[in-house]
Amino acid sequence: MTKPQYNQGDLLRFDVGADKLLQLAVVISIFSDKGQRFYEMRWATSGGAGDRFTGNIKYLDDSTVWSLVVRGQ
Repeated sequence: MTKPQYNQGDLLRFDVGADKLLQLAVVISIFSDKGQRFYEMRWATSGGAGDRFTGNIKYLDDSTVWSLVVRGQ
């Protein structure tokens, strides 16, 4: 199993759509379920701020719409 690209505490930018509305999310944890690995994340910007969601690690690591803003400590 390969190491995920992002770590707990990392701040990520989500860029999608023509307006490129800035949306940020923080990686809360990394976990496995039924042989797949996931990031648990929380939106850090308005329009969902504080809402938790999960994202498949393989999808997010290979995605062109997610990018690292700041590494967590």
